[in-house]
Amino acid sequence: MVVGQEKVRDIMYLTGPRIFTQAILEAMGEQVGHRVVDEDIMNLTGPKLIGDVLVMPINAFGTGQSHSGSGPGGNADQLISHHFQGFQTWKPSHEKAGTFWVRKTSA
Repeated sequence: MVVGQEKVRDIMYLTGPRIFTQAILEAMGEQVGHRVVDEDIMNLTGPKLIGDVLVMPINAFGTGQSHSGSGPGGNADQLISHHFQGFQTWKPSHEKAGTFWVRKTSA
């Protein structure tokens, strides 16, 4: 069975970082008594306290991620550096389709 890119996006939305982020935003909203949305935590130039959660700007933990608009490695706001390469045991058997990895299947 070939999984189309739209189905992969649905899976990523339901099981990946988006659903986790949504749960955190909802919990913060419950604490502060109003809805917290993406725009409340995007493009931060410094830490922002929402309820009892301290939200850090992208450069603190995500420097060098072109998809997030972060700065280059070694900037003054960088606290850590990730060197994640993915699971090498599964990547070779998959091919890249857009920004998602899909399993290669024989026709």
